[in-house]
Amino acid sequence: MGTLTRTIEKRLGRAFASALLIILTGAAAFADTPWFAHVGGASVDRWEHPLDPFEPVEVTEPERLPDLPERVDNSARAEFPPVRSQDGNSCSQEAALGNILSYELNVLRERKYQGDADRVPAWWSWNFLNNATDNGTEFCHGFEIAHMIGAPNAELYLKAGITKPGQWPSGYEVWYDAARNRVSNWRVDEVTTLEDLEMVKRWLFNRGTGDKKQPGGLWAFDTRLQGIELKTIPDDQQGQGKHIWTEWSKHGTGHLTTITGYDDAIGYDVNGDGKVTNELDIDGDGLVTLADHERGAFIVVNSWGDHWADDGKVYVLYRVLAATDWPRAAWLGRIKAADYQPNAMLRLKFSFGDRSELRMKIGIAGDGDPKIWIEPEPFNGMQSLGGRVGQVPMRGPDDKQPIEVGVDISRLLDSIPDTKKPRIMLEISGADQSESRGRFEEAELILYTSKGKQIYDQTFDFNPAEFDNAGLRLELEVPVRRLKRAR
Repeated sequence: MGTLTRTIEKRLGRAFASALLIILTGAAAFADTPWFAHVGGASVDRWEHPLDPFEPVEVTEPERLPDLPERVDNSARAEFPPVRSQDGNSCSQEAALGNILSYELNVLRERKYQGDADRVPAWWSWNFLNNATDNGTEFCHGFEIAHMIGAPNAELYLKAGITKPGQWPSGYEVWYDAARNRVSNWRVDEVTTLEDLEMVKRWLFNRGTGDKKQPGGLWAFDTRLQGIELKTIPDDQQGQGKHIWTEWSKHGTGHLTTITGYDDAIGYDVNGDGKVTNELDIDGDGLVTLADHERGAFIVVNSWGDHWADDGKVYVLYRVLAATDWPRAAWLGRIKAADYQPNAMLRLKFSFGDRSELRMKIGIAGDGDPKIWIEPEPFNGMQSLGGRVGQVPMRGPDDKQPIEVGVDISRLLDSIPDTKKPRIMLEISGADQSESRGRFEEAELILYTSKGKQIYDQTFDFNPAEFDNAGLRLELEVPVRRLKRAR
């Protein structure tokens, strides 16, 4: 197994090697794996994906890269959304989607932030993960949701009337817009050394490229703040009067923030010797490491509103990555966004009493049953991310109305059978032991070109029907030429 471990580490990096080995070996030695590898059962590597292959930043030949500037702050860029005040325990998703994905989509599309149409709502992913109550979530799960089903713009989302934890929006246009805004790739990197710090700063500067004009990226950053007070940079130091964090608490839970930049000139006298240094062993371990650095800080955007600290931002010394025994402190998350156009969608309208027990699959076939099925995560309990959709109706707590959604089935167009009229097949039911019941009301196939032009639609011919764990099966014959035109 040692050879396998080294091979995986070389290709995927140590973090994802650990995650993948859990799957390959069945091991449960969570103490030896990064925290995100086993949270809710999610252990995936999304750094390389056919939507948009994306290689890790390699800083093996720094002489070929431009010199790093002393300061970078991507929150000052026009693409970055305004600082928000989180609602409920949604900090992870404010960082993952509200800040990072919003910014990355704006950079990708070369547009400035001008309003809600140019940002992604944190509650979109939060309400898939919070058990339909005010629970905290994991930022990497938000990345994965935006990878699997995308995320809509906040303007459309807010029009759907989402005001409570656990609510899901009803309206095909919201789900279709979500499918077009994707996380192509996400990764969580361990940062504990000066070499690791170099990689982080280069990502913030220009994503580790040789192009100084390339907009930099952002990082998701888990903090632990219980009992930790903001400090103020003294008058005789760079950044005087600004607020700074120099350490993390030894107890408590995490709070997600966003690293938007860095400033190598910012410092603080941590050990109280009257000096700000990077060359002294201030923690007494006999070594001079990143943990001993009193100068150099990240620029961090919080989600407590622009009235907090310095317009919602704070400096955080680099040393906090290494000067703590908190396992999460050193793991930073990043993404790349993708423009994605679905070619085939299903518009569905139905109700069900307990969405955690709903099961759905969609396939395409000629004669017989499909060889390939799509099982949309939201309509299968989001089990790969821990199954925390909540034991509530489809639209959320105390709302038994039918929900209208869109499901991307574009992958089925890669497996069109050799027949004049392939059949799109949909099966929906409750889980095996479920006592919940539902009603299926509408189903429609909608096809698009690669540029997003709708070119065909066809409704399933059936009478609205009740269903339970015995299930309901619908079929739609579609002219093959229509499917091939959309492919």
